[in-house]
Amino acid sequence: MEALVADLTLQELERYKYEDVPAENTIRILTLYPGAPRTRLEGRLDLASLDDKPRYEAISYVWGNATRCDEIMIDGKSLGLTQSISDALQRMRLENMPRRLWADQVCINQDDLNERGHQVKLMGQIYKNTTKVLVWLGRDGKNLAKPALDKFLALQEIFKDEELLDQFTEDQKEHPETFDDGSWRPLSKFYNLPWFRRVWVGQEAGDGSLPSWVPDWGNNSKRVPIGHRDIWFRAAGDIAPSFNIEESVNLLNIKGLELDAIATSSIEFTSEDFDFGQLQGRQASEISGSTVLIRDYLSFHSSIWLQHGAAYLTRVLGDTGLLHEDVTKAGEGGDAFAWNQSARSVCKRRSFFRTAKGYYGLGPSELEINDVVVVLFGGTTPYVIRKTEQGYYFVGECYIHGLMNGEAIAMMERGELTEKTFEIR
Repeated sequence: MEALVADLTLQELERYKYEDVPAENTIRILTLYPGAPRTRLEGRLDLASLDDKPRYEAISYVWGNATRCDEIMIDGKSLGLTQSISDALQRMRLENMPRRLWADQVCINQDDLNERGHQVKLMGQIYKNTTKVLVWLGRDGKNLAKPALDKFLALQEIFKDEELLDQFTEDQKEHPETFDDGSWRPLSKFYNLPWFRRVWVGQEAGDGSLPSWVPDWGNNSKRVPIGHRDIWFRAAGDIAPSFNIEESVNLLNIKGLELDAIATSSIEFTSEDFDFGQLQGRQASEISGSTVLIRDYLSFHSSIWLQHGAAYLTRVLGDTGLLHEDVTKAGEGGDAFAWNQSARSVCKRRSFFRTAKGYYGLGPSELEINDVVVVLFGGTTPYVIRKTEQGYYFVGECYIHGLMNGEAIAMMERGELTEKTFEIR
């Protein structure tokens, strides 16, 4: 019945019509009127120049289902909303005073393609100038927030203390199976919510003044490197970095080599993809369709990690009939849990990909088809960058088998690749 009433309301009320945005640096700001929870949303839209440094809070969220199933009254007229932004506005509305907000779905005329294109170019400035970024992760239908926050706070205390962190690291090495206990799952599911997988999260929720190529050390996080901590890559060989920074526009000009473009990629890996129980419970046909060719592993130089990897494959696939007997034999005495832990840390929140020239690699889960793979002079790994109208956006580091030890530099010396300068913002 409520849905029927909502449909009638959206159909019968006069629709809100946007005024044109007159100037190049102008945006709309929503003044959300106060109201009690679950009452109709009401407000007004005002034009403001970013040059005047207007005060507002910006909302970062995921659109989700694009159906306009709810509404907000703007100057007494109806503006359709998706469920996601409607929920966000309901949660962020104050009961006793108005609130000035910016949300793309409300403040940009989504039916005007020219306006949308222009306003999207202003997104960096919009989030840089905001007084605060309000993040809406969605409804907590599975009651993840409380246990996830408890786990996060416990880990925060560990990461503040060097001795506690060292002890925690050693404990995880000796007992990697503890990652499978139930206490980690709420946190894992929390950080796998759709909002965390958006490539614009850094621009919206981080310091808007930081360009894509600058790490935000203010969050006190420890980045997970590509590869094991004891392995050092040298993708750029011995060539020293060559770059300059234009501070006024946050522009990094850096020399390097353009290797290839990404042609296909896998879905994002999560820690649950490496749970022994889940993998062993899947159908053999499902596993075989996504398993790397065993024959390729047998061509690698014999090492302790090959032994551990073979032990892991034996544990997961041993009863399926998919493994060559040489793999089972190679895994004897190997530590499946050690390989499992390394695979978790390296692959989590990353995706496999193949380039147009046939290279295989592991990179950031935010990577997209046609992203560019480069080696930057002085860099230890290859990197993924994205072409934009203003230059390039830095996506992240990647691992590409066969290009981690100066091979690209050798290709340049043979005339197969040409040095170029990348403008990264």
